Amino acid sequence: ALAVAAALPVAAQADVTLSGSVSAKYTSTSKALDVDSDLDIASTEVLANGMTATAGFDVGSEGNSGKASLSGDFGTLTVGSALDADGAFQSGDVAAVVGDTTTGGADESGSEANAIHYSGNMAGVSIQAQINAGTTASGAATDTQTSSNQFGATYDFNGLTAGYAYTTADADEAVLAVGGVKEAMTATGISYAFGDLSVSAGKASNESQGTYIASYTASFGDLAVTATVKDENGTDKNVVVATYTLGGIAFTADIDSGAANTELTAAYASGDVSASVVRAHDATTDVTVTYAMGNASLTAKRDGGAGTTAVTYKVSF
Repeated sequence: ALAVAAALPVAAQADVTLSGSVSAKYTSTSKALDVDSDLDIASTEVLANGMTATAGFDVGSEGNSGKASLSGDFGTLTVGSALDADGAFQSGDVAAVVGDTTTGGADESGSEANAIHYSGNMAGVSIQAQINAGTTASGAATDTQTSSNQFGATYDFNGLTAGYAYTTADADEAVLAVGGVKEAMTATGISYAFGDLSVSAGKASNESQGTYIASYTASFGDLAVTATVKDENGTDKNVVVATYTLGGIAFTADIDSGAANTELTAAYASGDVSASVVRAHDATTDVTVTYAMGNASLTAKRDGGAGTTAVTYKVSF
């Protein structure tokens, strides 16, 4: 990233940061060359009243985009595009009984919205509230944006955290079938951690039964184990992840009974070179090798499931 001090009067001087990257990916089977570029500009300024104003936008995005925020003793207010579509709701779902609203597809990621978001603390209660607009950032109506109001609140009692979340509408109508936050949904829950053991319990309004989770993490020399027991709406979804380090190689077994999935991984790193081999439950094998060169990197990946090999060169700043 490149930091720039804007040439403004001292009382109103802002710090500007430029960051971005350019990557080129060549896939052997399709002979396709995919070039992606990104340039982000962010500005932060401490105002005369002691509050902090920030603004940022992605130069490479299509159409109107960007976000601005104001922070102070009252909390933080953020307005703009590409905000987490269910951020306020998820903040109150301390037992993680509702999955994130995602875009679905091969490149699944968290759903975003043009929104107004507030976070703050009142009398020991952490609060987040959010309004998702039913329009694009330019103000044009669109079917893929759902207007909704969300609320999330948590309170900590000496390590025991209680939470509540509510939304008036789907976080994102376009990805309703994928799951996540839906119309008129509520979630309540509690969580507690003591030492290596953490437990949580909660219930979403669209489920007939609750979700109960207990997770334990421990290390025994070169062996690290995390075991999670989960009862989700009456269905057991237990996961065990064990990692054993031998020299510079880390061997990991990830066993998920709920998804009937077992994944084995071997990862190695030496200096600027790192490599990993992943054997999935469907008997496919992925191999990735990366050579890091400061702000540049060269990565070769073999996708066993798709039967493709791709080489990506990326420069970041």
